[in-house]
Amino acid sequence: MRHLEENKKIYEMLQNGATYQEIGDSFGISKQAVHNRITFYKRKLEGIRGHGFNIESIVYKGIYDYFKEHLNESLHSLCRKVYQRPNNSSIVKLREFLKGKHDSIFKIEQIKRLCEVIGKPFEEVFERRDT
Repeated sequence: MRHLEENKKIYEMLQNGATYQEIGDSFGISKQAVHNRITFYKRKLEGIRGHGFNIESIVYKGIYDYFKEHLNESLHSLCRKVYQRPNNSSIVKLREFLKGKHDSIFKIEQIKRLCEVIGKPFEEVFERRDT
């Protein structure tokens, strides 16, 4: 967890205009290590581990915020929480649903369970976000 917090600080320093050298000096690491940490953090920030699924494609604000707050959460682990016994088909269904591609296969039971997992009411979970 310490590395994740450090990586966040490193990324924020970069966003605020610090150079790799300045960041490296602050943390006592090389420029290459700074690059590696930034790359790692951006993958965590922009992708949902294990599925090459960019969180920016999530159209629902509550679910998007959930993944931003839970950087170690994977699409598969969320799917397991929603479906209990997920298979490849259910992962694809969830991924498409999160992109706003609705189908009748994603049932109300899964929607209710998703709200429970996210910990917010339906209106907050499924509020459309500006993309």
